[in-house]
Amino acid sequence: EAVLSHVEGNGELQEARQGGFDERERPLNAEGLGVAVTLDAVQRWLWSILSPLSLDPECLIISLVLLERALSKSELRLTLYTWRPCLLCALVVSSKSWYDKAIFNVDFSSRLPHCQLTHMNAMEAAFLKALDFKTNVTMTLYAKYFFALQDVLTYKNGAASTRRATWSPGGGY
Repeated sequence: EAVLSHVEGNGELQEARQGGFDERERPLNAEGLGVAVTLDAVQRWLWSILSPLSLDPECLIISLVLLERALSKSELRLTLYTWRPCLLCALVVSSKSWYDKAIFNVDFSSRLPHCQLTHMNAMEAAFLKALDFKTNVTMTLYAKYFFALQDVLTYKNGAASTRRATWSPGGGY
C-alpha cells in the first residue's frame, strides 16, 4: 500500500531517470519492467525475495521506515522503474540491522538473476548515502508504523479500527 502510494504520488516523475536505481538502465529481472504497479505485483515480488531468505515480517516494517526516510532526505523517488531497486535496498539494509547474523548481498542478488553483485553493492551504498547513514529505527517509530499498518490492513479487510491511523505516505521518519 505504501509503495503504491509513493509511486502514484510521483506521476509527473515517471520518466525521470534515477541513476543506479533505474531499472531501465539496470533491470533486476526481465519481468514487470515499467508495467503498472499493483498491490498484487508488489506482494508477489516481495514474497519472491522474503520467502526464500526467511526474512521476518519485522524486516518489512523497518524497510518501510528506511525507505520513507531515504525518500524524504534525498532526491530519490519511487516510480515505475525505481520501486523494486529502492525496496530491495531497504530490505538489504533493514535485514542487516535486524538480524544478529547478517544476510549478505549475494543472498539477495542470487534471487534476482539479472542483478549483479557489484550493482547490488553500489545501490546499497547509494541508498545508505540517501539515508545519511541513519539506519537506526527507534522502538517508538517502529510501533508507530506497526500500528498504522495494522490499521490499514484492518480497514482493507472491512473492519472498523478503534485507533486513528498514524501513518501517511512520507510522514514521520
